[in-house]
Amino acid sequence: MKQVGIYCRTLNENFFIQDDKVFVKKELAGDVLQAYWITKNIIQNMKDNNLENLKILPYDPNLALNHFFGFYIHLFYNFKEYGYLYRGKSIGITANYTNFFFSKFITSNSLLNIFLAKLFLKFNQNFIAFFSNFINRYYFKKEFSKFIDGFLLALKNDYIKYFVFNSNREKDFFINLFKLDKRVYEILNKLDKYVIYNCLDFEEINNILLRNSFLNYRLLSDIAGISKLKLLFVGRFDRIKNILNLIKVYKKERLYRDFILVILGYPVDYDLNYYKILKDLTKDNKNIFLININDFANFYYEKRYLTLKLMGLSDIVILPSLEETFSLTALEALYFNKKLIITQNSPYYELYPDLINIFVFPIDPFNLKLREILEKINLNFSLQNLKDKIASIFNCKEIAKRYLEIFQKYS
Repeated sequence: MKQVGIYCRTLNENFFIQDDKVFVKKELAGDVLQAYWITKNIIQNMKDNNLENLKILPYDPNLALNHFFGFYIHLFYNFKEYGYLYRGKSIGITANYTNFFFSKFITSNSLLNIFLAKLFLKFNQNFIAFFSNFINRYYFKKEFSKFIDGFLLALKNDYIKYFVFNSNREKDFFINLFKLDKRVYEILNKLDKYVIYNCLDFEEINNILLRNSFLNYRLLSDIAGISKLKLLFVGRFDRIKNILNLIKVYKKERLYRDFILVILGYPVDYDLNYYKILKDLTKDNKNIFLININDFANFYYEKRYLTLKLMGLSDIVILPSLEETFSLTALEALYFNKKLIITQNSPYYELYPDLINIFVFPIDPFNLKLREILEKINLNFSLQNLKDKIASIFNCKEIAKRYLEIFQKYS
């Protein structure tokens, strides 16, 4: 029997695979949810089809694995020290490098970092490739070298067999990033590359909403009882999510006359000061609900229940991030037939092109002309088949089949 090891950022802390079952304890981050939903559906598919020649396990360097798949590219930090553990294994990886790169300077309070982030996102792909290489090599030379040296070692030793990209935009970005580094670029172009969209576990969503065992949060009834329209943001309290700017524009454009602003998320250890700033800015404001989900729910299903219920209560979902590599929240918004305002720095034009300026409204994260966009939105317009369409394109069962085919090919 061939064995496939799955690596997730929170493996053994929050993400578990045990006795052919997959568990998530608390984490709601997109990369963790993808690892959870896809792995869960792969295992179920194997059971349904009696595939007994393949075994899915949590990654462990002591296991005799044939294949290894990582849902996080940070794996290659300090790879020189432990690269020998991967000898003889076929490695596949999701290339979510955009988030990796941004985490190095956008989350800082430095004015220089904020300026660099803004400059970075204002230019085209060719400039991005040049700029990112320059910044990584000179501004974050030590940090970047930890990654690039390990990454190159894995490539040269033929450990990495393929990449999975969550959009064509992400694929183009990642490949262009290494154009100036011929060592990496030449090897990278020879590897297999797959574009597989992220998915939503729609069955899980429906099952969670049907459960009556969760607390009847007073928060939900309080928000439901407000007569104003509801503008919802969902995401971690991270500078890259552009929440501070959203709050300022909400106040400046006096959107509180028509909308309440609901901000649902959780603080991150690496930027707790940002959460403090958000709390101070929204303190005693009856039109802004800054909700730390950890104050209301402890475990995965409780958190998902609260998130989905708030999604159902909202009129418009807004994601004004400096960068969104995919956004599961965007998919959920469309699944709930909600109008979506999303950063133009995302693959929105690729994922749902026929919905642009009908259900999906792109916004410049550095120039949030929110009222201007809100005036374009017809809240009375709905698409009866939108839910089915989203469920069809981003179905976890079908997407998991593609991953399983890849695992079988390289194991």
